[in-house]
Amino acid sequence: MSALKKKKKKDFPAWHPDFRIGEDLPDIKAVRTDFLINIGSIVLALALLFWIAYREATINSLQGDLEALTSEQKRLEPENRQLVLLNSRFLRQKQLYDDLEKFFDIPVDVPRLLADIADFRPEGVSFEEIAFQEMEQATKENVERSYRIYLRGETKNLQDAAALKESLEGLPYLQDMAADFTEGSNPRNPVLNTFGFTLDVRFEPQKNKEAKK
Repeated sequence: MSALKKKKKKDFPAWHPDFRIGEDLPDIKAVRTDFLINIGSIVLALALLFWIAYREATINSLQGDLEALTSEQKRLEPENRQLVLLNSRFLRQKQLYDDLEKFFDIPVDVPRLLADIADFRPEGVSFEEIAFQEMEQATKENVERSYRIYLRGETKNLQDAAALKESLEGLPYLQDMAADFTEGSNPRNPVLNTFGFTLDVRFEPQKNKEAKK
């Protein structure tokens, strides 16, 4: 047993002090650390320089484009004002044209209607309001138009108001459109000793055409 212990002790080298200075020893690595740090710094500096140059070039390009657009805007500004003025005039004329087209597209000749009312108006009837109204209602297929004639006035004899209604009902062009006639109330005016009357006439040419088909 003691012989084995002696044999193991002989296998270990004897201790001796290490007098080497590590800083002075040569670097035996395949690639030195200082070299890698220098290469990385150079690459980073080049990348930063390239980014700054690209940014400056982009800013200069955008500034040039902005100046060109500003110059073009100033050049086109008078022409643009002229076009806006022409467009405004066109819209006004178009609105006038649309109004005239609607007026002449009405199925009732309004001047003729007014002339007929003036012809058969009883002497005891005075009008306070005569109105002609066009109403539109949009549907899935098209726009349906309906029309209204509204008469309001005073009379001393309610029979005159009834005669006025009968005369309107006898107009051929209103009969062709199957117009509906509705009378309103007849409030009495004690000061003038008269009765008020209203007459509402409505017709829808489109529905009348479909009914005839």
